[in-house]
Amino acid sequence: RSSDLAEMGWISSQLLSFHVSDECVELLVTYLFLLPAPYDVPGSGLNGFQRFLQLVSRHDWSSTPLLVNLNDEFKKEDFDEIPSFFAAKRDELPPMFIATPRDKDRSVWTTTGPSPVILYRLSLLAAEALKAFQVHELSVADFSFKQIFRPSLDDFDIVIRLKPNQLPRLLHAKGQQKQKTRPQPKRHTLLPVFDFNPATEYLDDLENAFGDLAMFFHDRYGGALIAVAWKPAVVEPQFFKIASAGGLLPQGKGKERPKQLHRENRKW
Repeated sequence: RSSDLAEMGWISSQLLSFHVSDECVELLVTYLFLLPAPYDVPGSGLNGFQRFLQLVSRHDWSSTPLLVNLNDEFKKEDFDEIPSFFAAKRDELPPMFIATPRDKDRSVWTTTGPSPVILYRLSLLAAEALKAFQVHELSVADFSFKQIFRPSLDDFDIVIRLKPNQLPRLLHAKGQQKQKTRPQPKRHTLLPVFDFNPATEYLDDLENAFGDLAMFFHDRYGGALIAVAWKPAVVEPQFFKIASAGGLLPQGKGKERPKQLHRENRKW
């Protein structure tokens, strides 16, 4: 399915699955089938996935709401009233605004994300993936789709590698080299464990401890790493405050800020 390629495949493989909700992806894919113009309705999952990349990378999210007309329930006046409301309240609304007949003014599935920074990165990555399709569209037989599902780590400040034998969903990962064999514990050491993923538990701990200093990225479907990007305010000198000194280092007078904490060439 197009939504599986977009949601469980590409979004997660780009380490954005905790920044873009599954419901948001489902609505984006649904829009492609409800309003495919100027094309026909996608005829395959792959075709739908390409249209998804096109929508994400080319839609003007800053000035245009996306109206998903579920069950054809929008009234004629909604197509004028929702854009007018959006323009008047733009600064108060989510960066990615998706309206449905029963959610015309809140975009509930995008209120927690993507943030402006994540939406910008999402658009850039979608554009690059779409280019890969277009370059190889005449020679699909020689095109490895795995390259589209491999995350770019160049813009991150830290990459935390996780122990493979601690990842219960490792075999679900897209775009990674599959291990020929996986160490198997002895039968008498096996314990029944339900709904426990050490990677996501560790990610939650990182978010709770350092969420004010950095953004964390992980593939929930078998990702073997957690990528970290410092928030811009972290690299700026600050006056010392005991209440907000966690995770920071003192800087002597006249010293330059650590260069490893700042990337001048970061695009997002």
